[in-house]
Amino acid sequence: MELDKQDLKTAAIVGKYKTYKMMSYINDKMDFFTKEEIAADLEKKLADGLIEQRNYNQSMSIFDSITEFTADNKVYLWTPLPDDISEDEIKQIADSGEILINGKMFCNETKEWKIENGQYYYNTKEHREVFGEQKSPWDKIELDSENRIQLEVIIIEKIS
Repeated sequence: MELDKQDLKTAAIVGKYKTYKMMSYINDKMDFFTKEEIAADLEKKLADGLIEQRNYNQSMSIFDSITEFTADNKVYLWTPLPDDISEDEIKQIADSGEILINGKMFCNETKEWKIENGQYYYNTKEHREVFGEQKSPWDKIELDSENRIQLEVIIIEKIS
């Protein structure tokens, strides 16, 4: 059975992605930077006492996160569980149903994606208004030739 254009378009985006770059303000410049560039900047700020270790850890954890686009139009934002969480706590969290657990990763918010007129869209779930007019929470997204997507303040790269 051959896939139609819609199925091929779906197959192209479905998969897991890691954070490739993140927006940050470094050296008087707001841009997308790699993990190494952001780590170097944050380490300097940490050494100078401008940020705390938890701020460093929180920023860097974004690079350990996985974004998963599924065939059923869901987007899961998987984040590593804290190292100091016990197996009992993980089980309790999973049993509550409030947060999804997948191995050593958790997801506390599921979003959606869709294809409309051959174009990908991502539901930010943001309430948007411009001069009193409601705007769509759906952002247009592009899967580039290197399998990267810009989602808000991160650029993700397909890994599987």
